[in-house]
Amino acid sequence: MTSGDGDVRLLPARPLTTRRLVLRRHRHDDLEAFAAFLADAQSTRYMAFTDDQRTPAGAAAMLDAVITSYRSPDPIVSLTIADGATDRYLGSCGLNPLGTPGDYEVYYTVVTAERGRGIATEALGALAGHALSCAVVERLVAHVVPENIASIRVAENTGFVDDGPVRRRAVTGQIAGEALEGRRYVRRRPLTRPAGRPPSARYRRTPVARRPDC
Repeated sequence: MTSGDGDVRLLPARPLTTRRLVLRRHRHDDLEAFAAFLADAQSTRYMAFTDDQRTPAGAAAMLDAVITSYRSPDPIVSLTIADGATDRYLGSCGLNPLGTPGDYEVYYTVVTAERGRGIATEALGALAGHALSCAVVERLVAHVVPENIASIRVAENTGFVDDGPVRRRAVTGQIAGEALEGRRYVRRRPLTRPAGRPPSARYRRTPVARRPDC
C-alpha cells in the first residue's frame, strides 16, 4: 500500500476475476487478516513498514486510509487478493505511479500460509493485464531484491523481463534511509503496427486493446 497520487482510471470499477481468485477493493472486514499479515515478520521481511504500522491500530489506520481514498480523485490503487470461492483474504496487490509519465510500479504480496500455490502469479497476471489495457500505462515496473527468488519468478512468469540493477533509498520503516540494492523487472505495452505499415519484426508482439476511459 502506498500514499495517494494514483489515477482513478486505474482503479477497477469491478473486481478482476481469474480461475481461482477475485481482485477486489479492500473492505473493513479484511482487517483481521490484514493485521495478521503485517504482524508476520516472514511475510513482510522485504517490505518497509514501520513498527507502528505493524500494530493492530496501525493496520486499521492504513486500511481505512486506502478505503477512504477510493472515493477521491487520486485513489490508492491497492486491491485485496481474495479466494474466488470463499472471499478469504490471501494477500494484496496494487499499482503506484513512478516519476515518468506512463510508468507504474506494481507490488504483490501473499500471506505465508498460501505461498507456493501460484497465487501471486495469477494475481499479478490479472493486475498487469488490466493496467496495460489502460491508455495511461506504458510500462509496469517491479522492484525486487535479488534474494527474493520467489518474487523474481512471479515477475518472470507474468511477462516481466530483467531491466538491470536498481539502487534506491528506503523512505519508511525500520530501514528508512538505507540504500537498497535490487533488480528492476519491466513489462511494456505490446507494440502495435501503425495503420498502413507492412508487418515487420518490430511489430510482431500481440497488440492489446487500449481503453482510453480506463
